[in-house]
Amino acid sequence: MSDAYRYVGYPPPEKYKEEESPSPLPSSGTSGTFGTEPNPARQMPVPEVPQVPEDGVPSACAPNPLEDSGDLEKICGAALGDVIEQEKLLLQFSDELDYIGMNIAIALSYVQDILPVTSRIFYLGFTGRKGSGKSTATSYCARVCFEGIKLEGTTYPALADACKHKKTLCLDEFDAQSVKCPDLEMIVRQGIDLDAHTFKMVPDGKGNWIRDDVPCGGMKFLNWKNPIDDALLQRILTIKMAPGASTRMIIANEAPERFTAPIRCWFAAQAAHAKKEWSPEKVRELIEDRSHVLEKRLDNLLKAVPRHIQKAFWMLIICEIFGWSFDDTIKHLIEKQPEDEAYEDYKELVAEIYAQRRELKNDDSSVILELVDFKRDMSQRIKDKGLYPLRNQGKLSWTSLRQECGFVDGLNEKKKGGTSGKRILIFDERVLKAIGIETSKQAKLDIPEGESQ
Repeated sequence: MSDAYRYVGYPPPEKYKEEESPSPLPSSGTSGTFGTEPNPARQMPVPEVPQVPEDGVPSACAPNPLEDSGDLEKICGAALGDVIEQEKLLLQFSDELDYIGMNIAIALSYVQDILPVTSRIFYLGFTGRKGSGKSTATSYCARVCFEGIKLEGTTYPALADACKHKKTLCLDEFDAQSVKCPDLEMIVRQGIDLDAHTFKMVPDGKGNWIRDDVPCGGMKFLNWKNPIDDALLQRILTIKMAPGASTRMIIANEAPERFTAPIRCWFAAQAAHAKKEWSPEKVRELIEDRSHVLEKRLDNLLKAVPRHIQKAFWMLIICEIFGWSFDDTIKHLIEKQPEDEAYEDYKELVAEIYAQRRELKNDDSSVILELVDFKRDMSQRIKDKGLYPLRNQGKLSWTSLRQECGFVDGLNEKKKGGTSGKRILIFDERVLKAIGIETSKQAKLDIPEGESQ
C-alpha cells in the first residue's frame, strides 16, 4: 500500500507503513507521456471500494477527494463528478458533456482485455483552432489512460515497438505525422479491430528481409488540425476544444501530475471493480444481446444518425460495464459529431456576408463582390467561428465552397475587364437558393460597365 502512496506523491499514513497488499494485476508496464511513469493499474494495489455512481456531484462545501489527498481509499471512492471537476482545471471543451465522452473513452482503455478479440471499438479525437489545447488534451489522455504513450514525430520502428508492447497510442498532430509516416495512417485505420495486425518487410541487419508482424488493435487518442479522411472520422468520437484557457489552467498544466496521478488511481480502482463483476464470458453475453434490450436502447439513440452507430454501441457497452447510465448524454454526443466535407457552416457564413452587403446596398440590384474581398471576409469569419480553414486545393477548398453555394464559372463568377483582371461573384437567384435564402423574383444582374461576358 505504501508504494501506491509514494506513486500518488504523498507519504503513507502510519497504518500503511508496515502493511503491504499484493497487487491483483501484473506488475510490469508503464504509463504516461513517453512511457516514463508507472501505471497504477499494473503496480498499484487497488483497495476494496464500492463502485461509484456516475451522478455523484461533489458538494460545494466538501473538498474534492482527488485534490491534495493522501488517502488512497478516499481517492478511489470519489465520484465521476469529482474527476470531471479536476479535469476542468486542465482542459476546456466547447461542450460540458464532452468530459463524460472523454472519460468513457479512457475507461474503455482499461477494460480492453475483457472484450471479445473481434470487437471493433472507437477512438477519441480532439479538434479545434490553433492554440485551443488539442495537444494538452492528448497529453492528459496519455497520462491517465491505461498504458498510455504520447507519440510526436514518430517513425515506423518506434510505432511498431509501441504497438508490440500493447501501449495505448496518443498521437499528437495526427494529420502531420501521417504524411511523414504513411504506416501510421494504416495502423490507425486497421487498429479499430482489437485483433488487427499489420505486416511489413524490414531488414534483419544481416542483409536479408523479414516480415515484421505488428499487433495494432486497440484504443487510440489523437488530435489533428487539418481535415482527415471521412471514413476514418466515422471511427472517432470527436471533441471540439474551446480556445482561451485561463491563467490558472495554463499554470496547472505546467505541473499536471498532481491532478493526473489521483485520477489514474481512480480509473484503476473502478476498472478493477468492474472486472470482478464482468468476466469476458459475461461481456460477450452482453454484446450478443439475445434479449434485444441493448438493441432497443441503441435504436432509440440513433434513428437520426445511423453512421455513428458503432461508436454509440461501444459507449453503451462501456457504461454498462462500469455501471454508468448516460443514454441521453451519448445521444447528444453522437448527434453533434461532425461530418467531413460538410459545407453547411461555411454556407451560413456566405449567407451572413450576403445579408450584410445587401443591407448596405439598400436597393434591388444584385450583390456583387470581388473574390479577393469575399475570401478576406470569409477567412476572418472562419477564424472567429473556429472552423477549418479553406484551402486552394483538396478537401474543404474555396472552389468546392463556391460550387456548393451555386456560383457557376462564366455566369455568377466573372472576371472584370481592364487591366486588373480581378474575379467577381454575383449573388443571383441560383446562389441565394443554394445558401438557403428563398426568393420569389429573379435577382437583377446589374453587371458593372466594362465587365467581360
